[in-house]
Amino acid sequence: MAAPHAGRLRRQLRQHLTRQVARAGLVMSPACEHMLIQFIEVGAQRMEAARVAEDAMKIRAAEDGLRRLVKRLGEHTQRLGRYPVVDHDAYRGAVKDVCPLWPFC
Repeated sequence: MAAPHAGRLRRQLRQHLTRQVARAGLVMSPACEHMLIQFIEVGAQRMEAARVAEDAMKIRAAEDGLRRLVKRLGEHTQRLGRYPVVDHDAYRGAVKDVCPLWPFC
């Protein structure tokens, strides 16, 4: 069974991602939105396994990583001529650019 803070961490990371996406003026395709949820899930699981899910500095590092990912998502949507819609191709390119990116990949 997941610790009580597990849901809180996921919510916090999702909210941070949502704010960054809105600031960038991006729109996620349904498939990309699902992939981003999975991306956050992997990161949250790794943070929990490392017992840093409540460490403010580690959470901030994860949020910084999401910020970098969103920046790359924007760059890839523009490069592909699909701005503001982030699709599978833009997601794949952005993830390839940023990984390895603790704790997500």
